[in-house]
Amino acid sequence: IGTPYAERYHKEGDELYGQPLYLDCCGLFRQVLRDMREDFGFDVGPWNQCYLYATLPTKLSFKDVKPGDLLFVQGRYTRGRERRQKGDIVHVEMYLGEDLGSGPESTLASRDHWGCVSIQDSFKYASPWYEITALHWRSLDDWLEGRCDPVAMPGCFRSHDPYGEKVLDQPFRSHTSFFRDPEAW
Repeated sequence: IGTPYAERYHKEGDELYGQPLYLDCCGLFRQVLRDMREDFGFDVGPWNQCYLYATLPTKLSFKDVKPGDLLFVQGRYTRGRERRQKGDIVHVEMYLGEDLGSGPESTLASRDHWGCVSIQDSFKYASPWYEITALHWRSLDDWLEGRCDPVAMPGCFRSHDPYGEKVLDQPFRSHTSFFRDPEAW
């Protein structure tokens, strides 16, 4: 919380200019996954929120969402971007709910280009950048069970192997994820 969205939205002299880290919506979750790759047992690719969406195939309705599950926003850009995103997935947030957030609809998000990662009171919002056409809730369970395969869009992300030899050779990958071994809990 408090990490700015992107440096390009700030000018020299602004409080948020020149910070050591910036996290847009998908950057926030990629950073968390990379920081926890030893625990999760996989490494994520460099792609945006659509890649994250593709790796979480379990659909949820809002009544079944638990804290930690992700909300993917589908939409069409109306400002600032000409090219469409894969699957028109334009944004991602994490559900917090009442126990962890500020109310029953609260999320953790990097939503404001000139602001910072913060707790949002509601996942319902209007964007100045895109028209929201659909909301997709996805369970975090696949990641918690050590799976990161783009099964929801298999043809889009073929060049990354989250479990590949290159990944497994890295020192932080030397043991199995505790999510895969209930006895480690």
